[in-house]
Amino acid sequence: MDQPEPLFVAHRPRARLAITVVGVAAGLGAVAWYVHSPAPLPTAEEHVVASTPAGVPVHLGVFAAGTELDRSLTLHGVRVEVDSEMPVEVEPLLCRGGSFRVTTDPGAFCEELVGTEDEALGNGDTVVLRVSGAQPGTVSIARVRLAFGEGVQRGVRPAGAPSRVVVLSR
Repeated sequence: MDQPEPLFVAHRPRARLAITVVGVAAGLGAVAWYVHSPAPLPTAEEHVVASTPAGVPVHLGVFAAGTELDRSLTLHGVRVEVDSEMPVEVEPLLCRGGSFRVTTDPGAFCEELVGTEDEALGNGDTVVLRVSGAQPGTVSIARVRLAFGEGVQRGVRPAGAPSRVVVLSR
């Protein structure tokens, strides 16, 4: 009697391809999650409170990169949410080598006052808001949201303290 031929299980190339595609997609998903999930930044609940005469800008230090921020961040902008009864200008700035809470003369506290776009945020620097209103009223500003890069990671995270400014009549 002839011997029967041995049985072989044919590997299905589609199944192997599907497993490879799922594995690569999962790996890419994990990398994408890591790149877009930097650690949170320090926040505070206490408001920065100031008052200023109409037409006189006041500067508020809302996020100081002190010793607790042992990270190297590159700012790609600062997002500011303003709630105001009257027209107001709010400009985010970066105070290099200095820190303050409220002042009308930031030059007395900062080695340099620059914009926030594509700037390194290091230990001893402060994110500042310059607030100016031409009419009396109250300005409430939510905690800033920093758009930043940290190594390969990118993200937008809330940072620092919310603030409130009362613009007084002259």
